[in-house]
Amino acid sequence: MVEYFDLDAVGVSDRGLPGYLVEILGASHFRNQWGTIVWVTSEYDSPHPVEGAIKTEKDLDTWHPPDPDEPWRYEMLAELVKRYKGQRAIIASFQDPFNVANEVRGATAHYMDFVKNPDLVDRLAGLIRDYYLRYIRNCIEVSAEIILFGGDYATTKWPMLSREHFAKHVIPVLKALVNEAKNRGAYVLKHTDGNIMPIIDMILDTGIHGLHPIDPNAGMDLGEVKEKYGRRVCLIGNVDCAYTLTWGTLEEVREDVKRCIKQAAHPLNLGIEG
Repeated sequence: MVEYFDLDAVGVSDRGLPGYLVEILGASHFRNQWGTIVWVTSEYDSPHPVEGAIKTEKDLDTWHPPDPDEPWRYEMLAELVKRYKGQRAIIASFQDPFNVANEVRGATAHYMDFVKNPDLVDRLAGLIRDYYLRYIRNCIEVSAEIILFGGDYATTKWPMLSREHFAKHVIPVLKALVNEAKNRGAYVLKHTDGNIMPIIDMILDTGIHGLHPIDPNAGMDLGEVKEKYGRRVCLIGNVDCAYTLTWGTLEEVREDVKRCIKQAAHPLNLGIEG
């Protein structure tokens, strides 16, 4: 597909690696590398977490992240580098530690921890952060050129946490990983669906190079974001993938792409003066 569409980049997600699911628990359930039980054969398009590994604070005393130095984690990336280096950008992607913790702890308990047990939030985040610090180093040593953090910070209405909780517990972890990647010469992209306008400044303050997808279904206005932040970050996306790319006609797709170009392209690239 990459070659058919002549894409500019090719990437691998750690969730797509053969060893990500480590234990079979029946016909439809597996345990992943973080100890979370996931439901694989479901109506969801990716493994869906159903039971976290950290049920009590005591569990964290004996829980350990996976080993980031296992060679198999980088075999697929090495194959892409060998095949496409110098022809297409090489991307290594993984979930933001906030979202990993959300699965490891269980969503309901994790959100409550931000209020009732913030020390547990920070302990868990620190363990996951340290894993990905090493993972980033290894990916870049294999020749990954771009590090992409997945995982959402917001719903279509608003962020999943308050600004205060993001500032204290989430953004510092992201910034540490961004710094690690940038210090080793890689570009950094952050993906998050939802309405992130109340926290977008904090996300950009981490120093990311690109922000994706400027979610139109959450009311994110590409023109507004371009005007306010376009000099600070590369804006990626804003084409409607919930309806237009999935169910729309070819002409609807073309028109939505044209809209994005009009709203966000540099005036000189459009042949417009000023």
